[in-house]
Amino acid sequence: HGHTKNSFFLFMYAAADPQAYAQADDIAYEQLAGFPPPPRVRVARDFRNDPRYQPHEPNCTNQVDHSSAVDVAERVVSDFIWQRNPWQLFDTEVAQLTFPGVDYLVAYWLGRWLGYIPDDTAGYCLAWH
Repeated sequence: HGHTKNSFFLFMYAAADPQAYAQADDIAYEQLAGFPPPPRVRVARDFRNDPRYQPHEPNCTNQVDHSSAVDVAERVVSDFIWQRNPWQLFDTEVAQLTFPGVDYLVAYWLGRWLGYIPDDTAGYCLAWH
């Protein structure tokens, strides 16, 4: 399932069967690192002629072939990215639509908990005072 570049599901797959998904954590980490900062504004996207996203799905010029997916950093902005279409290549701007951009948190903390994402504050105490 690495071809969908869905960090949330890739970390779950890697946790369930580390051998079968030996490289899933690398793909998940790379895509998670590309998640844009909030707020996420729905800007126009057009990757229909981008050679990185060729070929297209047969009879559908708005989607990359389903053996691949659009990188998270370039996806059409939506409310919860992990449940949305990872193949869409074109969208018009609707600047009035903004989203909080916290989708990455679910995948991030899952990856941290499973040990795929290293603790960047090792030794730092987060005790409440």
